[in-house]
Amino acid sequence: MPDVTVTQNPAIKYDQVITFPQPAYDDVLPRANPGFPQGRFVASEGNAYRSDGYTNQYVAQSNRAAAAGFSYTTAPAGGPPLLAVGSGAAGKMTIALDGMAAHPDTGSGYGLSAGCVRASVYRYWWLTWWMASDMLASFDLRNGLVLVPANNAGNIGWIDDPVFNQGGFGFTQTAAGQWQYSSWDSAAPSTLRENIALPAHALADWNQFGITIRNATPSAPAAVEILFNGALVATRNWTGALLENYAANFWRFVPVVCGGNTAAAVGGAFFSNMVCRKGRFSRLGLELTE
Repeated sequence: MPDVTVTQNPAIKYDQVITFPQPAYDDVLPRANPGFPQGRFVASEGNAYRSDGYTNQYVAQSNRAAAAGFSYTTAPAGGPPLLAVGSGAAGKMTIALDGMAAHPDTGSGYGLSAGCVRASVYRYWWLTWWMASDMLASFDLRNGLVLVPANNAGNIGWIDDPVFNQGGFGFTQTAAGQWQYSSWDSAAPSTLRENIALPAHALADWNQFGITIRNATPSAPAAVEILFNGALVATRNWTGALLENYAANFWRFVPVVCGGNTAAAVGGAFFSNMVCRKGRFSRLGLELTE
């Protein structure tokens, strides 16, 4: 008798999935800088896109400490391993997770002809993470995660950096002790384009954040989704003034985590449960065909 033919929807399989932090089994935490090799905290086999590429992880990082900046990974009692970044006085610590970078085509360069199909890994980018802070008395925009446009590993900075400022968009603290979504301009440090308040929450608790980017297609511009604790906060694109587009020769948006403060205080931000997915499926499970 003939073989039975089975048809079904394709399984959701991303081209690449990266998790962070992922300590090695022989690690004894905490591990603090300057002897803190973040690269050890991933199961790295190189940034190889293959049919089984989702099993590989790759996180290159560009670290920059200002003044009393620090970073370490620890495992608090009753909680998951976390990355802590901050400063012991007026200062900051940034870590750019370059392996998690998004490479969106915003639709403003070369045009896309009808029928043009993008490679699977470049159709959708989705980052989720947990974030908390112990800066409960001296709130500061130096705590958070921002997607920063970049063209090399040496110039990736933070939004208030007078030298390494390319703008970007993401989540930082407000002066009222909450997280907020914001986008910034590269014209001058800390130049806002947009602010969006988030539902009430506690900085000292884990809150879950998310950003997705769907690349431009022949039928639609690139789109960004902003998520907070599982709820959609807003959607944006590069056709208006709320997001700054690439400058010439800038080709990726890098997630940059930052912790610290402008005052003589001690504290920063904590990050855990970070997952970056790249592939042809949306966060709702829809398969993207172009």
